[in-house]
Formats: sequence, structure tokens, C-alpha cells
Amino acid sequence: MLNCTLQSSCYDIVGICETWLNPSFTDAMLVCDHLYMVFRKDRSTRCGGGVCLLVASSSSAYPVVIDSIYCDLEIVAVAVTVVICGVKCIFIVAYRPPGVDAKSRSYASMLFKCIDSLCVSAANVVLMGDFNLPYFDWLAVTYPVDGIHDIFAQCVFDNGVHTICYMPYSGYSYSGPCISYRSTECF
Repeated sequence: MLNCTLQSSCYDIVGICETWLNPSFTDAMLVCDHLYMVFRKDRSTRCGGGVCLLVASSSSAYPVVIDSIYCDLEIVAVAVTVVICGVKCIFIVAYRPPGVDAKSRSYASMLFKCIDSLCVSAANVVLMGDFNLPYFDWLAVTYPVDGIHDIFAQCVFDNGVHTICYMPYSGYSYSGPCISYRSTECF
């Protein structure tokens, strides 16, 4: 189904969360015909999770090195030169598994520190992902102070990103897939 969608559309960059991929599933099995370069981070410890960025093969793209202290995170970053204007942009896709316990707060803290470090390295950043923030109200910009929602908000505010969320969660709040961007260039 993914191949059909990609072949019938004109997507240059696609971010995917919860790929459920593992090393036995090759990039060629994910996309055929070499239409896309595949950048992915599979979950190594258990089934599920994982993130992936697909970038059109016609683009100039390379993986951004993420510090090894973040090796357990589900995050991928790719530098892409936007063909139309020649602007380099860092595209990031990340996933934070649901939960609010101490382990979840620790994971969130590391993830948002990693995102901070990637945002510092580039003027133009597009952040995509599922951060499992069910109580973050994007319209009113309200959220609980629970060591997860609030530190994500701080990450977004500190990096001056604008957030576009398009997937309602539980019918009242927007938590999941969102695109955030910060740009010094006009796209």
C-alpha cells in the first residue's frame, strides 16, 4: 500500500512513525524502484515503534549524525537541500511511546534534548512525529505540567518553531502527528 501511495503521488519527503520494522525488513521491501532514499531507526529492544524518513531520490540528502548518547531514541534526522530554492533544511521524525511514568519522563527528556541539539545545528528545521501528548491543547496552547507535556512545550518554544497539527486525539485535543518548522528562509 505504501508503494502504491508513493508511486501515485508526488511526495518529496515522507515521515513515518511506528514503522514496526526490524533488520529483516530491507529498505527495498519498503519502497521499490529506487524512488526514495530510506533513512530509518528501528526499535531494537522489542516489537513495534520505529521511525523512517523517505526522501525522493532526486533530492540531495544525507543523514545528520545524532550523538551516541541518544542511540536508544526513536529519531532520524536528514539534511535535505530544497531543490526550488537551494535552501538546506533538517527534517526530523521522532516517536515517543505513550506513558507518563518515570521511565517515560526520562525518555521524553532525552528525546527533547536531542531535538534541541538538532535545532541548534540548523536554521531551517521540520520536525515530524508522534509525541503521544494527549492533553496538549494546541489551539489554546495549554498542557499539564507533568515532566512530558511541559518539556515538549519548552522545546517547541525555545526553538521558535511553529506547530501544525492535523490529527485529533480523543476528539478534543491534538497530540500526535504534527509538523513543526522554524525557518530563516522563505519556502
